[in-house]
This record gives sequence, structure tokens and C-alpha cells, in this order.
Amino acid sequence: MKAELLYSKLKSNESKYAEASINALFQPEEPPKPFVAPIRDAAIAPENLFEVFIEINGRFYFNDSESNNYLPCDSKEERRSHRALQVNKIIWGCLQSSPVTEQLSFGASVLDVGCGVGIWATNTATNYPLSTFIGIDIAPVFPKTSLPNVAFLKCDVLDGLPFPDCTFDFVRQALLVICIDWQKWTKRTLRELIRVTKPGGYIEIMDLDAEIMQPGPIGRMFEKFRHSHVETSGIKTVSSAAMVKTFSELKDEVVIEKFEQKTRPYGRWAGKLGEA
Repeated sequence: MKAELLYSKLKSNESKYAEASINALFQPEEPPKPFVAPIRDAAIAPENLFEVFIEINGRFYFNDSESNNYLPCDSKEERRSHRALQVNKIIWGCLQSSPVTEQLSFGASVLDVGCGVGIWATNTATNYPLSTFIGIDIAPVFPKTSLPNVAFLKCDVLDGLPFPDCTFDFVRQALLVICIDWQKWTKRTLRELIRVTKPGGYIEIMDLDAEIMQPGPIGRMFEKFRHSHVETSGIKTVSSAAMVKTFSELKDEVVIEKFEQKTRPYGRWAGKLGEA
């Protein structure tokens, strides 16, 4: 499977796999937490728990029939998200690729679109205490955090963003390719990402190609499930080429500064990184 990175600036390296970092991904696996896990892990009142989550086969999911978010919403998913973040850091060599490090160090406003359980936002907010981070997601599974520079907001990006024009220096979106209708995203959300980004700011999108290259038995099972999910939900996925074309058509508003693809290995053949 290919991982893709695209970042654009509004007008106005291949990393070595660190064995120590890979080993850090393989901590002893804990069993799924009981039903109280969402209360502990997310800022949700107990009386609203059964309205927000549904339990299926011992896992907890966001209870919204109109949402395409099929990922679990529990502590096991939090651990998976943390592992995925570390894998991406190994593959790309960083937590973000846009040239915003200096700005983050001195203080910037950052929006994390589709933040999930908030792993990227909290990690990056810890590294850059002078910057302000806001994570948004349709599923309210945000972590309870004492960090003063990070906040989370329940929001469906397909309905628009509840922020004024030119609010953020850096807007990031990652790993939404099979959870969102890209036709709707192109018509509505992309315009919103541009609207809330300051002139000279950066929009970074990191995602996976929808298709797995040379899948094995498990990969084929995943592909079958993915196709079934797409057909059932009616969502339209997008290729990397189509995404670049969409940004290119907005040349009067944004400049594509970088588009890069790297292979993300899956399976035992790729060693510990492929098993992560």
C-alpha cells in the first residue's frame, strides 16, 4: 500500500527505519477495555454513553447511522492509533512534512482535521507548547488532557468548519480516505480548509491509496471488506492523482509545494514494521 503526502501553501526524505523505534511499537497487548473505557478515555457524560456508543462483538463504535466512520472508539483503537502514528513517523521521518517547524516553535495556530482519538494533536502540542492545536472529528472520542494548548471539538467536516476566515497557520488532514465521501469533500470541505487557512499558511494531507498492492490472504479479506463498506455507505474514494489534480485546479489560491509517495509495507515479510 502506498502512503501519499501532499502539502500546499496558500498564496499571499526517505528515512531509515530505526530498529529501536520499531521495537517500541510492540508493547504487550492488553485486552479490550470494558464498556467503561469510553467514559475514561473521552470527555463524555455517563448518562449520554449509550446514545454515543454501540457495542459490537466486544468493541465500541460511534453510534451514528449517517457517519461513514467504521473504526472502533475504545482504548484498543487508541493504542492502534498511537502505533500508526509511530509507523508514519518512521516512514516519513517526522510528524509533519510541511516546513512549519520554526513557526510551531515560536507559536502557531494548528487545525487537525479528522483527529480521531487525538494522538497527533497531543503529541505535537507537547513538542510545541507555544502553539495552539485544535482537533476536530465527527466521533467524540477525544482524550482528557491537561495540556493548555490543545482542545477538541465534535464536528462533521462535510458540514463546514466553525471557524472564522484566516484562522490557522497550519491545517492537517490524515487517513480519511475510506471514511469520507471525496466528492463531497472536494465540493465543500476543501473550500473550507482553504478558507480557514491564513495567507501563506500550509494545508497538508497525508493518506493511503485505497488499493493494496499485491495483497495476501488477509489483505484480500480487507479489500473485500473495504469494497463492501464503500458500496454500502455509497462513499466515493479518490486516487492520489485525482487529489493532485483538484489542488492544481485551484492554482489561483494555492501552490502545491510537494507531492510524495512512499511504500507502506504490511505483513510479516516486511519484518516488525510490516506487522505494526
